[in-house]
Amino acid sequence: MYNKEATLLIQFPCGRQGAFSIPNSVDSIGYSAFSLCESLTSIEIPNSVTSIGEFAFQACTDLSSVHIPDSVTNIGEYAFAYCTALDSITCEAVNPPTLGNDVFYSVDKSIPLYVPSESILAYQNADQWKDFTNIQAIHAPEGIENNPSAMFGESRKLLRDGNIYIITDDNTHTLTGQKIR
Repeated sequence: MYNKEATLLIQFPCGRQGAFSIPNSVDSIGYSAFSLCESLTSIEIPNSVTSIGEFAFQACTDLSSVHIPDSVTNIGEYAFAYCTALDSITCEAVNPPTLGNDVFYSVDKSIPLYVPSESILAYQNADQWKDFTNIQAIHAPEGIENNPSAMFGESRKLLRDGNIYIITDDNTHTLTGQKIR
């Protein structure tokens, strides 16, 4: 459910299972929009989003990965609290987003937190981000440029856990082109 302009995601139908991709028209994820969506496994937040509201993904207990684009500057309190299945977080923002209280409450802080290589020190010193003990650089694998791809149009390449992913505005693909979300 969106607001009239389709710029604010108000509520997600929690009965849906699997991954969910938010449309590019959304610039803000509202208060408690995905809260208690226990069957949500991954979320790809588009570059249009600048703000993630309070409790937005709270208690999404099957959520295993989250990708936060560089456009996000603010994440509200308890936004990812009790997301106990998270096994990685990718945040592309060069400047760590400002966090409300206990954004990652009950999240294992030893999971990989992938950030831009030039920003590792900033995340290691930023409130709450510094609680993560496994902060690693996002980087494109050697020989692969982070430019628009003829096969996928406008895209970003990401190396994570030894796998290469190509992320477009709406989907994530493996290097072979298999759509994974």
